[in-house]
Amino acid sequence: MFDKLNPSASKSIKRFANEKKLRIIQVTSINTFDYCDSMMINSPFDFLNYMYHADYIITDTFHGTMFSIILEKQFVVIDKKKNKVEELLACFHLDDRMVNENEHFPDMFNDLIRYDSNNVIKEYRDASMSFLIASLEGIEHDSRK
Repeated sequence: MFDKLNPSASKSIKRFANEKKLRIIQVTSINTFDYCDSMMINSPFDFLNYMYHADYIITDTFHGTMFSIILEKQFVVIDKKKNKVEELLACFHLDDRMVNENEHFPDMFNDLIRYDSNNVIKEYRDASMSFLIASLEGIEHDSRK
């Protein structure tokens, strides 16, 4: 998260974390959020490690959203009117993960994202892999000249 949440939203997150016996870890160094248990100033590799091991993700950033999808995490995006985040969610038919911080959004984690049935994500993954393989094969062929 880049932006601080309002007091009601931060209380909701704390309550959710307490019910699930989870820690709230902030992985940004821009602002310090008092509702978090700890803040990690980290490298890109540390960031990915925290994302990979997270049970739930609450974000307001494009990269937080993208890595949540890539890593098939249960996540919500706090709506900060960022076009590229809205377009990303729409592209993967995950518009319903966008929430207003005034809503009691931790309840959304009860509605699990079914990644196994999201064909759009699979199509993008397949297209990306095909592109990478073709690109690497092109490099291999060029190096033999």
